Amino acid sequence: MQLDDKPRFYRALGAMGLMFSDQLSRPRMELYWEVVHPQCAIDEWEAACLRVMRSETFHKVPLPAVLLQAVNGVRMEQALLQREEERRQDEVLRVQTQRQAQADRLALEASPEWQANQKKRKEDEAKRKAVRDEEHQIYLAWLSEQPKSVRIAMG
Repeated sequence: MQLDDKPRFYRALGAMGLMFSDQLSRPRMELYWEVVHPQCAIDEWEAACLRVMRSETFHKVPLPAVLLQAVNGVRMEQALLQREEERRQDEVLRVQTQRQAQADRLALEASPEWQANQKKRKEDEAKRKAVRDEEHQIYLAWLSEQPKSVRIAMG
C-alpha cells in the first residue's frame, strides 16, 4: 500500500472496530498500518476486512497476522477467479477458431480452384485404380496359363 491509501486503510480498520465493538486508538491503528501496509494492496486489505467481518465471531478486531491470512485467502480467490476467466476465454477462443476454420473450409470447398483440384484428384485416382485392375487382370491371365504346380505355388 502507498501513503495515499492510508485513509482507506483506516476506514476499513475502523469499520472492523465498529463491527467488533472494539475501540481502536490512533497508536494501535498506526501499528496495524506499519505491520500490514508493506504486505498487501489496499483492495486486498479492504476485501480481507470484509471477509473477517463476515467470518469472525469474537468481539475483538483480529491481530494483523489473522488479517494477513485473510489477505492470502483473498489472493487465492482472486487467482482462482483469474484461472476460471482464462479458461473461459480459452474456450471462447477455441470455439471462435473452430468456427473460423469451418468457414474457411467451406469457402475453400466452394472455390472453383478447389473443385477443379478435387475433380482432377478423383480422375487421377480412377486412372490409378484402372491401371491396378488392368495389371491384376494381366496377372490373373498369366497365372491361368501356368501349369497347375505353378498356380498352387503362386497362391
